[in-house]
Amino acid sequence: MGRLAVVKAVEANIEGGEDIPICKVDLGGGDIRRVPLLLPPNTDARPRPGDYAALISNPGSNHYTAIAFGDQDNTSESGNGEWRAYSRDGGGAVVAEIFLKTDGSIRIENGGGFIELGASGQVNINGNFTVDP
Repeated sequence: MGRLAVVKAVEANIEGGEDIPICKVDLGGGDIRRVPLLLPPNTDARPRPGDYAALISNPGSNHYTAIAFGDQDNTSESGNGEWRAYSRDGGGAVVAEIFLKTDGSIRIENGGGFIELGASGQVNINGNFTVDP
């Protein structure tokens, strides 16, 4: 069975030589739990306080594991079949992103500029420099 919680903090937890982050979450009504954070392989990401956490229950116990998170402050920009990853500053604002779009294009940007690889292979850097395939 799963449930939603609100992230309060993320802590390092090194037990037996393993670095498994621990999420401190509020299950509601002040029921605070410390749960392991497990994400897909090749993913190194940490939620921010205030994000939603999707939890699964561990079989045969009253313990949970956090497996996914939702940013409740920033609006989704991706469409069906698209993938967007972004980082946030201390206040939760998006500061850098990578966006893979359904037309085959890829855009990488931050506050200083962008690089876009068009579906045709054309590269655009800050709108000032274009390289054709």
